[in-house]
Amino acid sequence: MIMHEKAATSQPPSLATAQALFDMHCHVDFCDDPQAIMKQVRELGLYMFANTTTPQDFVHFEQIITAQQTSATQHNSVTQQPIAHQPHIVAGVGAHPWYIADDSISDSDLQLLEELIQTHILIGEIGLDFSPKHCSAELQFPEHYASERRPNAAKARQIIAFENICSATVKAAQIDGRKRILSIHAVQAADAAHDILAKTKALENCICIYHWFSGSGNVLAQAVHDGCYFSVNQKMLATRRGKSYAQQIPTTQLLLETDMPYTGQTNISAADITATLQQTLHALSTLRQQSPATSSFIAEKTVELAATISANSQAIFSAAL
Repeated sequence: MIMHEKAATSQPPSLATAQALFDMHCHVDFCDDPQAIMKQVRELGLYMFANTTTPQDFVHFEQIITAQQTSATQHNSVTQQPIAHQPHIVAGVGAHPWYIADDSISDSDLQLLEELIQTHILIGEIGLDFSPKHCSAELQFPEHYASERRPNAAKARQIIAFENICSATVKAAQIDGRKRILSIHAVQAADAAHDILAKTKALENCICIYHWFSGSGNVLAQAVHDGCYFSVNQKMLATRRGKSYAQQIPTTQLLLETDMPYTGQTNISAADITATLQQTLHALSTLRQQSPATSSFIAEKTVELAATISANSQAIFSAAL
């Protein structure tokens, strides 16, 4: 949800067009000029799920969005120009597993997150990361973590936090009748993440989106069966496994994302994000052709795929408003 609004029960407004572009996982707050991007998205017809990585980052970014929306409303009231009611950027309440693993996100931060879940719909970025970089003895852990137990402690802390977050989203959904939308990071931990989604009943009570899925084929098949969505980006399509998965995922469960900005490339615009989404869409469409095809045939299939992915995204995005 945007700007401290209570989760409403009324029907959300419809979005612009069937061909609108959606970036279902990005980090606008990491960009050099988030305010400029917020102004540009309306002109470009771009919609974005702006994930955050800590509860404090979310609170700060939400304030920026509020200020920008207030400014836009005031400007349009002066110029007597109409302004669309639905936001083009929805901020996600996040607790990234990297910062849970190294204790940068404290227990009080996680408590704040659970409180925010009660009144916000998009929850992300959350999840698990069991890669050595984020579950190793070399991490800078607090003194009370004995050295020989630190890797296990990092993993355990992530698991406990993710279980609590998923349980909180289910509880909130059961109270107000609105499914939370989860943008899930699962690196070398997809099996554990999916087990937790099942255990907490988040699979039934939430809309679960795997961001840049890289787990095993068995977990992919189970997640597809369980109705999860998968947001695909350029970097995923640059790997053999990512290409294979992008071909297997049903079109009705496909979404696009950028995960932008990239490290060291934070000076970007909404036009850069749009171009990256279009490139990903074209690459995805080409990849999904069963045999060599002409450029006109690929173009036709790209339009069809774009319409399906846009419809998937619209349905999810509308649920967040």
